[in-house]
Amino acid sequence: MPYSEIWSHCSLSDIVYLLLLLNSLLLGLVSFLNYRFYPQLLGGILYFQEELYLQDFINKPSFKTLQILGKFKLFLLFSLIIFLIIQRLDSSPSIDSVASISLVIGKYFLCILLFFAFHKLIYKTLGSIYLGEDLRRNFLFFYDISFWTPIIPLYIAILLLLHKETFIVGSSLSIGFFLLWRILIIRKAIHGLQMVNASYIQVSLYLCSQEIIPFVLAFGVLLNQ
Repeated sequence: MPYSEIWSHCSLSDIVYLLLLLNSLLLGLVSFLNYRFYPQLLGGILYFQEELYLQDFINKPSFKTLQILGKFKLFLLFSLIIFLIIQRLDSSPSIDSVASISLVIGKYFLCILLFFAFHKLIYKTLGSIYLGEDLRRNFLFFYDISFWTPIIPLYIAILLLLHKETFIVGSSLSIGFFLLWRILIIRKAIHGLQMVNASYIQVSLYLCSQEIIPFVLAFGVLLNQ
């Protein structure tokens, strides 16, 4: 059977399963090459000792690649989640061709990439104003590796989103895991602000400008497409 004919019979679920498989293979490769990375990363993030827990990896040339790979994997999972939720909620005809599905998921991936790139730029700017150089560097390090934390739970959420009977559960888990990830980052940021004796007004401004308004606006834009 020609390849074009094989692809023409692929369903939405087939494409999502394929992308999840590729994502899982990347995670498996990282775990195989650095079997202690994921457990030590989770321990470091939970106890605010990420540089201590990951000291065996920080000086390796491959560590920057691990940071980039974590973002790539999470952005792809976010893209799939957004696509599946919008497809389920949208009353217009479903997208059923491989090219169309890939194009839409790619568009979401690019939008998410640009959003978080801009978000980190604001983090860097505010960090240079309110935090010392050491605290700013430590927070940005934490922020970059935190992208690994919700990856495995989101696999489960996406699998649930694929089925009508478990769609609500999958949506709730997706939002819940996303919020838990952001709470970890908020916890780290507030800890840094407390170290420099930031006022409650400064903490409130951080929460509103970085953790509430941008994501509320982003979700609003997505749901009103």
